[in-house]
Amino acid sequence: MDAQMQEVETHLSETSRRCNTTLLEKSNSNAIQLKSETQREDRRRFTVASQLSVFRKCPEVLARTLRRDWSVLLAAKVLIISRLLHKQLSTNSEVANFVDTTWSRLGRLRQKLLATVDRRLANSSLQAARLVDAMCAYALATSTSSSLDILRHFHHVRLKAISTKLRRGATDHQSILEALRIWIQTLQETRTIFPKQLTNALAKLRSGPLLIDESVQSVSEFDFDVHVRWLGEEVGNFVPYVRRDDMSISDASKQLSTWAPTALKALLSNLKGCLEAVTSLTEVIDLRKSCLELLFSHYHIAGVRRNGVLNGFRDAFEERLLGIVRQRCQGLSEISNDVSDILEEWDVHKTGEAYSGLWISSTTSMSILHGAKDLKETLITTLNGRTNTVRMVSDHYQSWLSNIEEIDRVIAAMRNTRWEDHLDDLSDESDSDEEEEATLSRIKILLKETDPASIGDSLSTELECTYQALQSRFDSIASNLRKDSSIQGKCAFLIRVLRDIKQRRPAAYKQNRLEFNCISELHSNLASPSIRSVVDRHSNAIAKTLRRKSPSGRVMWDGSPELPVLPSPWSFRFLKDLEQELSTIGTDVWTPSAKTQMKKLLREKLAEILYDAMEKFKSTRRVNGVQEAAHDSNSIEKDEKEEGQEERNGVEDVPIDEQKISHLPSQDTTTQQLFDIEYIHAVSSANDEEGVDHKLESFRSWLRKKADLDAKAVDRLRSSAEAYRKRTAFLFALAN
Repeated sequence: MDAQMQEVETHLSETSRRCNTTLLEKSNSNAIQLKSETQREDRRRFTVASQLSVFRKCPEVLARTLRRDWSVLLAAKVLIISRLLHKQLSTNSEVANFVDTTWSRLGRLRQKLLATVDRRLANSSLQAARLVDAMCAYALATSTSSSLDILRHFHHVRLKAISTKLRRGATDHQSILEALRIWIQTLQETRTIFPKQLTNALAKLRSGPLLIDESVQSVSEFDFDVHVRWLGEEVGNFVPYVRRDDMSISDASKQLSTWAPTALKALLSNLKGCLEAVTSLTEVIDLRKSCLELLFSHYHIAGVRRNGVLNGFRDAFEERLLGIVRQRCQGLSEISNDVSDILEEWDVHKTGEAYSGLWISSTTSMSILHGAKDLKETLITTLNGRTNTVRMVSDHYQSWLSNIEEIDRVIAAMRNTRWEDHLDDLSDESDSDEEEEATLSRIKILLKETDPASIGDSLSTELECTYQALQSRFDSIASNLRKDSSIQGKCAFLIRVLRDIKQRRPAAYKQNRLEFNCISELHSNLASPSIRSVVDRHSNAIAKTLRRKSPSGRVMWDGSPELPVLPSPWSFRFLKDLEQELSTIGTDVWTPSAKTQMKKLLREKLAEILYDAMEKFKSTRRVNGVQEAAHDSNSIEKDEKEEGQEERNGVEDVPIDEQKISHLPSQDTTTQQLFDIEYIHAVSSANDEEGVDHKLESFRSWLRKKADLDAKAVDRLRSSAEAYRKRTAFLFALAN
């Protein structure tokens, strides 16, 4: 028992020794330190785990938000959270590979976010609230702390959107209107959003830590109810820094006044480029009307010079309209090119140029059913000489005329547009003073009178220059024609084309007449081969009239003294042959001016033949002397018989024996010859004839002297010749 008591005392003594205050405090301190180390390690592990969990979810949330077109501001906040978490996790080597891979993906999503923000900013139909969210998202995503920088970026995006719209839809009506609408909306939204709405939105961002934001808390993937306590103070207490008071109303107005003219200049420049691709006048006018109506609906917008904007659009559209007018007027030069090409390839086209006449079997056998439409078209085509080549050129010319007539219709439409409906509404809305009313009245005058008048004057000027160039071109073509066997067909073709052009001039062409200097030359080239051919065929018969013994048809003479009233057969056959020769070319080309030129050439050619015959007759008489009276009468009678046979057979191209004209015709023969010459002279005389052919007049004087007629008889002879010309006018219509 004693031993047990000593053992208890020993234990109690030892226990008392060990339970002193210092030792207990040290043990307690060691226990507390151990527990703290354990908790710190747990917190580090929990923090890394929570940060990794949230960081891993950031790309998914960001991608889904952008894909479903949710709030870009929420996406920007998620991007900020991911940036903070990346900063925390980048120092941990254990998760470095995962963090780097996720951060690369977030970098691509950031670019996508910025592109989405720019699309939102470029959208002129976006509501102001969503537009402000996009601006805040841009500020967070780019760490922009200045409201002025945000405004500059907004203007930059809108300017780029204007250029993109006009570049993508070069001829799209809606794209151009959308570009103008973007410019107008930018002016309005700048005044509305900056600086007040943006300042309030930025102030809301810095009102508290980012993690307690309602939109962030609503993202269920983050599990903030579990992880928020382990994300760390730097992440949990982060408040975005955005300057609030760096922009005033005057700063916004100054930036707007700098951007608006620059954007307007770019808009007008791109608009002109787009209009260059538009060739339809109607499209240009419709687009002009739509753009001006859109401007007038926002006419009282602040920040721009309204007259400068209106004049800029007026000038842009007027420049394009004038360009189209100039281009269409210059299209007339293609007519001369077509004519030149046809003449160069005349051998290919000449088969379709032959004048068929009216009384051919294909025409007379045509059906007259259904109003005889085909027959009437054939008659009109034949009478007007509308051959295949002429019709081809005429159709091209008609197409050109249609384009010019469209310009006239557009000018009329511009004058008839009712701008009063829009401008009167502006006057009612603005309660404007007298000066504003005067401005609106001037706008009406500019749009309804000045602009159409400018285009009309330009059209008249361009048409005058174009027709002058066409005249010079046709003069050159006519002067370069080769005088070969096809000269008549080419001249007839040119005359018909020029006649068609002269008869169908556009109403905007202000000149009273359209004259081509080459017409006279063409008429001469047209008539010369026919005149030469006919006169050459009848030259022998004409020369033999000087040596006839007695006139034909002497019994038909009338009056006191008796004088001839009918021409000789040779003159009748001569005119009939001439009529047939001229009609083969086509009756439509023998206009009064063409017939005048033809008659002039006819008189000149006849004068040469008759004058030469007269000179030969005189020289033969001087050489033979008295032998002339003793000329063998049998030879004369033989000549007369030969001539009569030639007249009956129509063969006249027989060489003349100069010795056979040495006889002296009777006075009756000379009188008949004088009547024949007076008759042909009456037929070949033009109403506007100027001057007298000296050779022909010399021959007529010589015959009058030989006929020994007094002045009264000569006048009666001339009157009879004129009367017979009138009776045969329809028989020899082309020659008369």
